[in-house]
Amino acid sequence: MNQITLADKAIPLQAEMTLGLVIASGDVSTQQNVTVQVDDTFLPDCAIISHDGHMVIALLPRKQAEACIDPLAASAVSIPALGITEAEIDWVGFPANRQPQTASQILQMASETEEEQSQQQAAFSPPPAAPPEAVPFPPPDATATQHPANGTPEDKKPEDAPETTQAMDKTPSSSRKKGLLIPAGGAVIALCLATAGGWFWFHKPSFLATPAYQNMSPADAVKQLVTPAAIGQEGWRRIRAGQGDAGLRLLGYAATKHDPVSLQRMGELYDPARFRTDGPIPQPNPREAARYYREALLAGNQDVRSERDSLLAALRKKAENGDQEAAFTLQEYAR
Repeated sequence: MNQITLADKAIPLQAEMTLGLVIASGDVSTQQNVTVQVDDTFLPDCAIISHDGHMVIALLPRKQAEACIDPLAASAVSIPALGITEAEIDWVGFPANRQPQTASQILQMASETEEEQSQQQAAFSPPPAAPPEAVPFPPPDATATQHPANGTPEDKKPEDAPETTQAMDKTPSSSRKKGLLIPAGGAVIALCLATAGGWFWFHKPSFLATPAYQNMSPADAVKQLVTPAAIGQEGWRRIRAGQGDAGLRLLGYAATKHDPVSLQRMGELYDPARFRTDGPIPQPNPREAARYYREALLAGNQDVRSERDSLLAALRKKAENGDQEAAFTLQEYAR
């Protein structure tokens, strides 16, 4: 391979790739992915691609790359795989980083949207129905039969007769109250249900639809999910769904952020005892597995202890049989 050098500039690439470092000279046709160090930040698995007639290194993942770029100052860039050490790169002219919305801005936007939906629901709600005219009832004494003081047996009410007169005496006032309350109360309930329906549609739970980040590129998914734990979980889901490259990129990013579960799962991908030929890793690597297991344990993941102990026991047997690589791995990661 010829000596590789970089031009002192970066060029914008597609949105999911952020920007690329221009390769000034050198044969890089055999290189695919490299690790790029920008000042104190490491960007793993950066692809070397062709863009507008240039050979460039696409800095990934996007969020981590943008975080270490200062458009007003140059950075020291090192790429060990290409033999480049602290090359000075000028970011002048590259668009400034996008600033994420603050929590208060997000809450304010959600509140304004919810208020607009409530107003729209209220505008389309039917007006309250007018109360029906109350049916006039005669006063209680109007239907009563006047009897002399000494009434005949026919004037007396049978003992088993229903008390219709008393029921009629109580009906008019209660009916008038219901006639007034039911239409108004129904309109209020209808308005509440319409508002609740609008709120539920706007804030519908995740099980009703596929989350948007599942269809995003890894760089956009990182920006959407934010937390390392959520990013690692989405990466593991994609790996199990057969999206190995995208899943590995998300899982590896979460591991660089010291997410304990992601570190354990990265170790399992490299562990010879758990290696799967249909996974995103081309071949097992005990050294990488030992490194990830140790970092997971240091990050507080106690569940990884049994897997780590089994791997170290296998490495000790190899070291006893003269395997130098196993001996070096134990010396570095068995502490």
